Amino acid sequence: MSSSNNEGSGSNVTALNASQQNQQPVDNNPGSSNSRIDTEESLAEMPSVEEESLNAIASGRNETLKNRLTAALLCGICRHLRRTRMYVCRLGHLTCAPCFKELLIDAQINEVTPKCPKCQADISMPIRNIAVENAISELPNNCCYCNEKMSHRLLNHHERNDCHGYPANCKYARIGCQWIGARQQASYHERFCEFLAKTANEIIGALEILDAKADQEKIVFNNLIDALSCEKIVFTDLQMRHYRIENETFYVTNFFPAFGKLWLIRAKINNDAVSFCYQLVLRSTIFSPLKVEFLALQGPYSNTKISPLIYKHDFMPNICESNYHDLPLTEFNGSVQLLANPIISIRIVLFLLND
Repeated sequence: MSSSNNEGSGSNVTALNASQQNQQPVDNNPGSSNSRIDTEESLAEMPSVEEESLNAIASGRNETLKNRLTAALLCGICRHLRRTRMYVCRLGHLTCAPCFKELLIDAQINEVTPKCPKCQADISMPIRNIAVENAISELPNNCCYCNEKMSHRLLNHHERNDCHGYPANCKYARIGCQWIGARQQASYHERFCEFLAKTANEIIGALEILDAKADQEKIVFNNLIDALSCEKIVFTDLQMRHYRIENETFYVTNFFPAFGKLWLIRAKINNDAVSFCYQLVLRSTIFSPLKVEFLALQGPYSNTKISPLIYKHDFMPNICESNYHDLPLTEFNGSVQLLANPIISIRIVLFLLND
């Protein structure tokens, strides 16, 4: 896949023509497993840019070349710089993939043609702007672990393979050591790790705890396999935005269709101010019970890993909200990653159990 090199006043036209050669029809039925916008690679939101800096960029107060380029590449809806696929309407307005998906969902719910919110142009046939994606990938940014500056294109490889500050586990984690620290400190810790002095019985006890945890994960896996045998399954990718009520912070998605009904996900921070919980909310009227299993997974535009834990709720005409359940984050800094993003991306899977 190649990008277009744009020059002079004809840059928008060139980018549009290049994008039109790569346009791909999208199934506008987000309630089906084929409705997600195609992504060939895991694309995450770019490392955070301070809100004040973004406001300065968007308003034109910061006039450095980097910030002028950043202002031109912001999503026209969420006003954030995203390392996702970027789409463009016929008049050149940019939309990131998560926001574009929401436009398609809203249009389907309202039974109208999806339109660009800036100019009302028809966007039912999406046009991908590869030149913008490549430009974003080349913008410089600092590694959040060691502060080394490099292009976004190289940042993920650097963090996973080269960064000395990237979080690492002790190599004796298999026998119970729970130490996590900077990669450059791992060798020093391992020389003096307390588990080197453990007796055989103590190590066996630690291994038994790990085996019990593995057995529990197998149960979750088998439950997921059983759920996938359901006749009616729906998954969709959602964005949660925050709001506050009486000093409590909530996150909520837009409505999404499933099983002929409208639903939403609501989440909140637990009392420990670190972990999250969420609930499934039915927004349509029903006259008979609906037995639904559901789980949240890592979204295609998120770096936060979520363990696949299935919850079940019987929705009644007068009970349209499930209980709040833990959002099981698998990494020690997963909650920090969620809170660092202005928009939280998740994938929700629903299983209808009614006969």
